Amino acid sequence: MIKNTFIGANFALLFLLELMALAAIGWWGFKTGSGVDSWLLGLGIPAGAMVLWGMYAAPHAVQDIPWMAVAVKVLVFDGAAIALLVCAGPRWALIYATAAVLNLIIVHLPRVSAHFAQLAAKVAVHHQMSSSSRCHHHHRPQRRPG
Repeated sequence: MIKNTFIGANFALLFLLELMALAAIGWWGFKTGSGVDSWLLGLGIPAGAMVLWGMYAAPHAVQDIPWMAVAVKVLVFDGAAIALLVCAGPRWALIYATAAVLNLIIVHLPRVSAHFAQLAAKVAVHHQMSSSSRCHHHHRPQRRPG
């Protein structure tokens, strides 16, 4: 039960970090642009990030392409950290980036561990099959003359 609570809390924190990323990127857009440009940047970049996230990085993403999910997460979370660095300073950027990295490790570690366990099992089976299919010759020891 504690494990499920811990996992649930980390998924909730991940969602909060995603919302914070959109807010930070929007903040940067509004701060960077002027006039209409600030509105386009402040709303357009977070909207683009949401579309990419929904397409590739969300739990029920439209496209199941693992490397794209990683790329989108890196783009959005790094973009948020950089936006916070510009808008709020290095302390907030470091706090956000650390929380995002640790949370992603905790959330995805079981899946990554399972993937490597499956990969190791496949390698072991392949090795076992290839070693059993080899032709083994048993040599008798040669007699020494003598």
